Amino acid sequence: FSCQSQRGCFWRSMMVSNEKLNITNNVFSNSNIGIYLEGLKAYEGSHNVFNNVVQECDIGIQLVECDNNNITNLRLSNDIDLIVDEFSESNVFERIIFGSANTETSFEHVGALQMTHASMQGTAPKGMAHIGKFVEIENLSANTEINLTIFYSDSGIKDVKESTLGLYRYEGSKWRSVGSTLNAAGNYVYASLNDFSVFGIFGEEKPSKGGGGGGSYIPPVCGDGICDSRRESYLTCSKDCRAPSEPPENIS
Repeated sequence: FSCQSQRGCFWRSMMVSNEKLNITNNVFSNSNIGIYLEGLKAYEGSHNVFNNVVQECDIGIQLVECDNNNITNLRLSNDIDLIVDEFSESNVFERIIFGSANTETSFEHVGALQMTHASMQGTAPKGMAHIGKFVEIENLSANTEINLTIFYSDSGIKDVKESTLGLYRYEGSKWRSVGSTLNAAGNYVYASLNDFSVFGIFGEEKPSKGGGGGGSYIPPVCGDGICDSRRESYLTCSKDCRAPSEPPENIS
């Protein structure tokens, strides 16, 4: 059974059914709900939702009493991106991209939750900078837990020290670190969560090149391809600084 619709895919089981949906390579937009899957607990599910875009909908994707679904390569940008009720169990969410910031995640969950894309709130902790990865999670039941993985790219962390990357939760008006694990080889941050809010990845800012005056002496760095006019010249760093077309006065 395949669903190919621009206005949304709505499936509800009214009895025990062995139908397995294959919802692939669609763009859903401007619907109340982009993808809605409802079944009977412990009987319905095992659908494949792969490589879809759901955008500009009230709700991107919603699962109600629907188990064992494989949901991968899904791009979401809606008022509410994802709702899963507490009776939808053992669903696998991999490579889910939230919003225009391309916050790519994978996760497992227990309980009911709501997720959507988010943006930077307030100010970053002192000496820290965000890498543009944010997601908002809300628990809809008391026992909700989520094992969240957020991916990043090497090109997206040029301004921060990779070894210091970690997950932070926005509490009130401040960002606070939560227990998370960094896998620099796999380019992701992982955390097990049961307290929810807006989450983002932050790391220590790299020191800026150059720097201002008034501090301690900073020696020139010759050969780096940058001519720092405050400390380098064609006389001291000829590799970096070109000689003027005409010599200055008193210099031959």
